[in-house]
Amino acid sequence: MTVRLLTSTDRKLTVAVDQTGLNPQSIVEEALEAYFRRLKIQDPGPQTGKEGAA
Repeated sequence: MTVRLLTSTDRKLTVAVDQTGLNPQSIVEEALEAYFRRLKIQDPGPQTGKEGAA
Protein backbone atom coordinates (compact mmCIF):
# COMPACT_ATOMS: atom_id res chain seq x y z
CA MET A 1 0.00 0.00 0.00
CA THR A 2 1.20 3.50 -0.77
CA VAL A 3 -0.15 6.63 0.82
CA ARG A 4 0.45 10.30 0.14
CA LEU A 5 1.02 12.65 3.04
CA LEU A 6 0.56 16.36 3.34
CA THR A 7 3.91 18.12 3.47
CA SER A 8 3.28 19.24 7.05
CA THR A 9 2.43 15.68 8.10
CA ASP A 10 5.59 14.39 6.46
CA ARG A 11 7.65 16.96 8.35
CA LYS A 12 6.05 15.90 11.64
CA LEU A 13 6.68 12.25 10.82
CA THR A 14 10.35 13.07 10.21
CA VAL A 15 10.55 14.78 13.63
CA ALA A 16 8.85 11.77 15.25
CA VAL A 17 11.41 9.43 13.64
CA ASP A 18 14.26 11.60 14.95
CA GLN A 19 12.78 11.83 18.46
CA THR A 20 11.72 8.21 18.89
CA GLY A 21 14.31 6.32 16.88
CA LEU A 22 11.47 4.33 15.30
CA ASN A 23 11.13 4.01 11.55
CA PRO A 24 8.25 5.68 9.67
CA GLN A 25 6.50 2.33 9.11
CA SER A 26 6.41 1.61 12.84
CA ILE A 27 5.09 5.06 13.69
CA VAL A 28 2.34 4.85 11.06
CA GLU A 29 1.37 1.34 12.22
CA GLU A 30 1.15 2.49 15.84
CA ALA A 31 -0.86 5.56 14.87
CA LEU A 32 -3.33 3.49 12.84
CA GLU A 33 -3.72 0.97 15.65
CA ALA A 34 -4.46 3.79 18.11
CA TYR A 35 -7.01 5.21 15.65
CA PHE A 36 -8.69 1.82 15.19
CA ARG A 37 -8.85 1.29 18.97
CA ARG A 38 -10.44 4.71 19.42
CA LEU A 39 -13.08 3.83 16.81
CA LYS A 40 -13.43 0.30 18.25
CA ILE A 41 -12.57 -1.25 14.87
CA GLN A 42 -11.40 -4.84 15.16
CA ASP A 43 -9.56 -7.04 12.69
CA PRO A 44 -12.22 -9.06 10.83
CA GLY A 45 -9.62 -11.75 10.13
CA PRO A 46 -8.20 -12.80 6.78
CA GLN A 47 -10.54 -12.66 3.84
CA THR A 48 -9.89 -15.28 1.18
CA GLY A 49 -8.35 -13.76 -1.94
CA LYS A 50 -8.11 -10.26 -0.50
CA GLU A 51 -5.19 -10.54 1.92
CA GLY A 52 -2.58 -7.92 1.05
CA ALA A 53 -4.74 -6.43 -1.70
CA ALA A 54 -5.03 -3.04 -0.02
